[in-house]
Amino acid sequence: GICARHRHYYHEFMLPNHVCDMIEIFIRRGHRIIAGISLMRDIPFSSEERLRAQAVQPLLGLAIHDSLQEDNDLESILTAKEREIVGMVCEGASNKLIARQLNISLSTVKTHLRNIFAKTEVINRTELVSRTRMSSVQHLQHM
Repeated sequence: GICARHRHYYHEFMLPNHVCDMIEIFIRRGHRIIAGISLMRDIPFSSEERLRAQAVQPLLGLAIHDSLQEDNDLESILTAKEREIVGMVCEGASNKLIARQLNISLSTVKTHLRNIFAKTEVINRTELVSRTRMSSVQHLQHM
């Protein structure tokens, strides 16, 4: 039979929302499920609609994989200190101000920035701020 958790979900969510049919799409990386999409509605899906959902699954997988990679990019490639400096750059702090606030030398700030630019594949502060903001916007859109 159906486990208690599924019965609860059905009675507490699906029934009150008049959900009659559902298509679930799972996106996998290797053998792990990394995302899932549920399409629900109050009338049954046709066979053709189910085939369409199945046909777009690989495209959704690519889109989700790319967006997850982008969202995690800055966090995964930068050290904690580098992320702190990126945050200060995004707030408009000069190298001198960053050095003063972090109690490090100006040359250390410049070294961190060179490393950050290389890791994020940007050539200047403006591109770094733009990339950081785009990554943040995409992250918020996928939450």
